[in-house]
Amino acid sequence: MNFDFCAKLNKINKNHLIIGIIIVLVFLFYGNTLFNGFVLDDLGQIKNNVYLRSLTNIPKVVTGCTWEYVNRGCLGRTFYYRPVTYLSYFLTYQISSQPWAFHLINLVYFLVAVFLVFLLVKTISKDFTLAFVTALIFLLHPIVNEVINWPSATAEILFTIFVLLAVIFHLKYRDSGSARNLILVYIFFFLGLLSKETAIVLPLVLITADLLFFEITIKEIFSWKEFKKYLFFLVPFVIYYLMRSSVIGNGNYLGVFPLRVRLYAFFTLLAGYLTKLIYPYPLKAFYDFELSDNLFSSKFVFSFLIVLGLLTTFFVSLKRKKRFLAFSVVWFFCFLIPAIIFLQAVGAGMSPFLERYLFASSVGFAFFLAYFLLSILKIGEVLKKKSYLAKVLLFLFVFLILILYFFNYKRNQNWKDEETLFKVTLSQVPKASILRYQLANIYLKRGDLEPARLELERIIAENPEWKDITMAYKSLGDYYRAKNDLDNAIASYQKAVETTTLSARDFIVFNDLGVAYMDKGDYLKGAVYFCQSLGLLPNAETVNNNFNAALSMVESAYIQKGILYQKIAEELKESSEWRIQHLGKSCSEKTCAYSFSFVQGEQDILLAPFITAVISGSEKEIEIKGSNFNQEQGIFEVQIEESYSKKEIDFIFPSCRGIYYRVTILPR
Repeated sequence: MNFDFCAKLNKINKNHLIIGIIIVLVFLFYGNTLFNGFVLDDLGQIKNNVYLRSLTNIPKVVTGCTWEYVNRGCLGRTFYYRPVTYLSYFLTYQISSQPWAFHLINLVYFLVAVFLVFLLVKTISKDFTLAFVTALIFLLHPIVNEVINWPSATAEILFTIFVLLAVIFHLKYRDSGSARNLILVYIFFFLGLLSKETAIVLPLVLITADLLFFEITIKEIFSWKEFKKYLFFLVPFVIYYLMRSSVIGNGNYLGVFPLRVRLYAFFTLLAGYLTKLIYPYPLKAFYDFELSDNLFSSKFVFSFLIVLGLLTTFFVSLKRKKRFLAFSVVWFFCFLIPAIIFLQAVGAGMSPFLERYLFASSVGFAFFLAYFLLSILKIGEVLKKKSYLAKVLLFLFVFLILILYFFNYKRNQNWKDEETLFKVTLSQVPKASILRYQLANIYLKRGDLEPARLELERIIAENPEWKDITMAYKSLGDYYRAKNDLDNAIASYQKAVETTTLSARDFIVFNDLGVAYMDKGDYLKGAVYFCQSLGLLPNAETVNNNFNAALSMVESAYIQKGILYQKIAEELKESSEWRIQHLGKSCSEKTCAYSFSFVQGEQDILLAPFITAVISGSEKEIEIKGSNFNQEQGIFEVQIEESYSKKEIDFIFPSCRGIYYRVTILPR
C-alpha cells in the first residue's frame, strides 16, 4: 500500500479534484438532511411567511425583514435585518416551497464555503496539503451540523462565504495591487453585512492579515496611505446602517447588564465555545447557559484560565513567528465577538450559547488544527514513511472518519421534525422550557391533550420565572378550552394576563381570555379583554372582529333588555378612584346634555358604547339618547330625557381596564 498520500496531493494542481471530494463528502455526511422538515424559526421565516409566495413581494427583501409577517412589522420588532438571506429564501421558494429545496440550498452554500476555505488557506500558505486538510477539518467538524441542518441558519453560511471571499481578494490585492480586487473586498463586506451583521468584524481580520502576512507595521497601518483603505469600509457600513435603521430601527443590542455580568459572560462564553470546538459532543439544539456576576465561581476561574491559555497561544505564536497559528486564533476570536458582547440581541434567540455561532469561527479552528498537525506534529512526514506508525495513523484517520459519519448521520435524523428534535433536546437539557413549551403546542395541535397538559404543568412547576411563562399559561388555557372546561381555561388565561410583559406579541393572550368569557356568556368582560388586546396590537383583524361581535352581543343581550347596568355591576369592578369630573349640563325642551372630562393627568380608555345611567339608589336604567366625544377638548357628552334632570342620577362609565367609574349628579 502506498502511504505517500500527502506527497501526491502536493503534485496535484487541479481544483476540480478538490471540488469533487468536497461534493462527495458533503452529500455523504449531510445528504440525509434532504429528508428533514422545517423546525423552529423555519416555520415563521419560511413556511408561514406569505410574502415569500410571490415575486411581487421581492422589494421586501430590502424594505422588510424575514420576521415581518409573524411580527406584523419590522420597526422595533426584530434585531435582524438580513436582505441577502431573505433574498435566498425568496428565490428558493420559487423553486419549491418544500423543505428539501431549502436543505439542498444549504448544502450548496456549504459546498461553496468549504471550497473557499481551501482557497483561502492555499492563497495564504501556498501549501496545497495544508489547504486541503483545513477544508477537510472544517467540513467534517461536528459543530457545523446545526447550521447545515437548519435553513434558518442560512445566514451563518452566507456571511461566512462573503467574508472568505473578502479575505481572499484582500490577499490578492496585497499581492497584485489591483484596485479591482480592493473594490471587490468592499463589495463582499457589504454583502456579508446584508447576510448577517457579524460580518462587521471583517476589517479586524484584514488588519491582522496585513500585520502578519505582509509585514505592514502598526505605524504604517495608521499612515494615510493605508488608513484610508480601512476608512473606506465606512462607506458600505454606513449604507448598510441606514438601510437597517430605516427598516427595523435602532434597538438596544447590548442590553442592560452590569459590568460583572458582562465579564462573567465574556470569559465563560469564550471558554465554552473553545472547549466545544475541541470536543463538540454531545451536540444540542439548546444550552442552559445562565448569566451570573460571581467572578469567584469555579466556572469563571476555569474559564479565565482557558482564555488566558488562548492568549498565551497567540503571543507564543507571534514570538515564534508561527503566523498561521496567530492568524487562526484571531479569526476564531473575531467572529465570536458579536455573540459574546451583544447579549441582548443573541438573547432574542434561545440562549447566548448556541452551536451556530461557531460556524465562522470554526474556520480558524480548522486552520489552527491543520497547521498544528502538519507543521508542528509533522503528521504529513510520518505518513510519507512506510512505517508501522504511519499504518496506525492511517487506520485511526479512517476510523475517525467512520465515527464522525455515524454520529453525524444520527444527528441529522434528530432534525427530522420538531417533535423529534424537541424530545432529543429535552432528554439532554430538561430545563429547556422554550422547547418543552413548543412540544406541548405540537401535542395540542394534533389533539394529544394530556401529554400537552403534562408538559405545560411541568414548565409552570419547575420554571415559574421563565421569561415566556405567559405563553405556557396561555397554552394551558387552550388545553382547558379544548376540554370545554371554561372556568379553568379562564383561570389559566388570567394567569397569563397577570404575567404578561405587555409586548405586542401578548395581544393573543388578552384575546383568548376575551373569547373564553364570550363562550361563558360574560360579554362585557369579553369586550374588556378584546379592548386591551387591541391596545397592544390595534390592527389585529381577528381581535377587531371579536370586539365588534362583543359589542353586538352586549347590545342584544344587555342594552335591549335594559340590564346593562346590572351586568356592568356583575362583570366589572367599581373604581374607587376619582378620574371623571362633571363639567355641567345644558337642557332643551326634551333632553339634557351632561358634559364630563377626565381629571387632568388621569386618562383612561372608556367603552363608550356601554356608558349608561341609573337613578341613584336603584337599578332603574335611564335610556341614553345620545353620546359623543370631542377628542380635541377631551370632553364627552351624554344625553338623557329632560324629565330625569330633577333626579339624582348615577352615570356609569365602563373602562377597558375592567373597571367602571360612577359619577353622581345631584338635582338642581
